[in-house]
Amino acid sequence: MRRAIPPLLICLSLLAWGWCDLAMAAKEDYEAKGDAAYQQADYKKAVKEFKKAVKQAPNEARLHYKLAQAFFKKGELDEAMAEYIRTTNLDPDHEGAYQFIGDFFLTKKEFEKAAKAYENLVRIKPDSAPYHFQLAKLQDRQMQSEPALEHFYRAIVLNPAIEDAYPPLFKLLRMKILQDPQNPDTHVVLGRVHKLHRDYQEAKVQFAVAVQLRPQDREAWLELLEVCRTLRDCNGEIAALEGLLRLNPKDTGLIDQVLAAARRCDLREVAIRYLQAKLALRPDDCPAYAELGALFRKAENRVQAYFYLRQYLELCPGGPDAADCRKWVQSEELANPAIGEQYRAFNLFQAGQTAFKAGRFAEALQSLEASRAAYPDFPQLHFFIGQTLEELNRRYDALFAYKEAIKLQPGNAEYWFFLGSALGGENRLAEAAVCFKKVLEVDPQNASGYLPRAEKILQSYREQGIIKPEAIIR
Repeated sequence: MRRAIPPLLICLSLLAWGWCDLAMAAKEDYEAKGDAAYQQADYKKAVKEFKKAVKQAPNEARLHYKLAQAFFKKGELDEAMAEYIRTTNLDPDHEGAYQFIGDFFLTKKEFEKAAKAYENLVRIKPDSAPYHFQLAKLQDRQMQSEPALEHFYRAIVLNPAIEDAYPPLFKLLRMKILQDPQNPDTHVVLGRVHKLHRDYQEAKVQFAVAVQLRPQDREAWLELLEVCRTLRDCNGEIAALEGLLRLNPKDTGLIDQVLAAARRCDLREVAIRYLQAKLALRPDDCPAYAELGALFRKAENRVQAYFYLRQYLELCPGGPDAADCRKWVQSEELANPAIGEQYRAFNLFQAGQTAFKAGRFAEALQSLEASRAAYPDFPQLHFFIGQTLEELNRRYDALFAYKEAIKLQPGNAEYWFFLGSALGGENRLAEAAVCFKKVLEVDPQNASGYLPRAEKILQSYREQGIIKPEAIIR
């Protein structure tokens, strides 16, 4: 059986509820009067009314903040500061209170206290560029380099138009590089800052340093690629794509991007090299055969044009331009009866390439040697023979193969680089140096991608004092 609630307890409860209702009504009345006085710029009355409201509800941060604002307008800064602090004690995420506290201590040159307020503002509103910027300035003033750098950087990422953030940020980053020039992360950040500031050439320099220090850094290669495209620097764009390809050599999407850049900038040798690389991954790619044939026709290399166009016709007899290609192939067969045998040699060369890439080096050499017997004037054939001989630990024989490739195509930087590398492996450094110099001479725009490595090796040779201008091929 339920016990009856005593009448006295019921009365007390009703009185308490009534008192609460009255207190709430009084608080709302005082707050409304305070708001009206504040709007009329009667700050003395606003303080009086907000004090009454706070007395009715001492745990409401909103009322303490209004009282603080009224004190501030009245010119009673110490009282205002006390109320702002009470506001943050009741509501640790109160943006307005922390903003006043930070500004107040800043005007009093109490930078450490101001910084603590702005740390809270950044915590409350992490996407506010002005808060990050102000905090960074305070930290920089207190010689807190690392956090200042972090917040200056965050400020310009959020708002690249904050021009005043760039000078101190550049200063901090350059100091950091001076302290540790081999840290690729600092170069990447400096590159990004230059990019946000639209200093694209400077950004390119920093990203290039970063990928040299850490070649496996995909993000840095992508940054380098972006700024090179912005600068319309075709060779830089291709170098960046080649760096990404070294991380993922079978990415045909990247190869297509290299080809797009090579076409746009009319870099014929680069286009030929990467079309061949694409065919090694996708041997049934009809358009690649057709494009290679067209490129070799433009270069007046009729034999290789024939090879690729004939393969195109065999794979895609009904493809676009097939009738025109067939007519051209037939005219070449009439003009050069030996071209059929040379085509057989070309197929042997491709079989040798396939075996080489699969690591079957003895089989590769057999196919390549058979190809050379029928078609000795194909420079890339000699180059692959040289690479295969090196894999079979026959570097001395490889030297002669590389030299044959260069005799047939002396302007190919790749052939010179590999000959130099092979000579270096034989400790014939002075001769190797001449080859690396030739890389710079025949490819000053770095279309082949070997120029930076050749320059680096030459620098090491200069430091050792072994560079001598000796002829290698006579």
